[in-house]
Amino acid sequence: MAPGCLLAGLRAGSDVQQFVFSSTMLVHKPGEPGIFITEDWPIGPTWAYPESKVRTEAIIAAERGNVPTVMLRFAGVYDDGCHSPPWPIRYSGSTNASLNRIFTPAQHRMARPMSTWTTQWTRLPAPWNAAPVLAAETVILIGEPDTLSYDELQHSFMRQIHDESYEEFSVPGPIAKIGAWVEGNILGQKPFIKPWMIDRANDHYALDPSRAKKLLGWVPKHSLRKTIPKMVAALKANPLAFYRENGLEPTEWMLANAEAAKQQEQRR
Repeated sequence: MAPGCLLAGLRAGSDVQQFVFSSTMLVHKPGEPGIFITEDWPIGPTWAYPESKVRTEAIIAAERGNVPTVMLRFAGVYDDGCHSPPWPIRYSGSTNASLNRIFTPAQHRMARPMSTWTTQWTRLPAPWNAAPVLAAETVILIGEPDTLSYDELQHSFMRQIHDESYEEFSVPGPIAKIGAWVEGNILGQKPFIKPWMIDRANDHYALDPSRAKKLLGWVPKHSLRKTIPKMVAALKANPLAFYRENGLEPTEWMLANAEAAKQQEQRR
């Protein structure tokens, strides 16, 4: 149901305490390293998904009438098994030789904040419990203030996956696109990095979630930094299952190992 139709129905019904919409922090204009954006940061989506959220938020604002609304603008979400495209998987999936393990279109200092799946609803204090103290139109950012840069992510994942770290080189976007094309069309690999990801690689975000603490009493209970070892453990325990669970193309050696294990089991 379209938000406008839903709100029209709510306005026609009995007293509605609150309308809550799950949006994204990507509706905001990207910032710069060292800047923590707040709910008052300018709106400036850079691709289709957050643009759709901006349009929906505008419809809600226009159609809400007297219905109080809360826009929860979430950071990217993850769990212990990752489940967070595109960039955490881009590193944790680097278990085979790839140009993308060496060259990246993102500047190393750039970053993007996260929040766990458990934050999204099960651990987030219900906004309607705070309804009496919220404004008629309230916007709240939900995400971890501890934001890892791409450089920190790369070295952390690689040390734990490969027991080593190596230098990753930042290249201009057009060259990164050529690299992805070479990987897919000449080397016969299926690159995870897509052109639209390259275009957005240097969008930097870091959040100031103090309003969530003030209005909802919410503070992050998890951190991506502490969850990376769990992601790597899940990857190492069953690489094929991890890849499939995260929508990645399994490598040849994963498929071969799985087939060998299946045949060994059948012989028992």
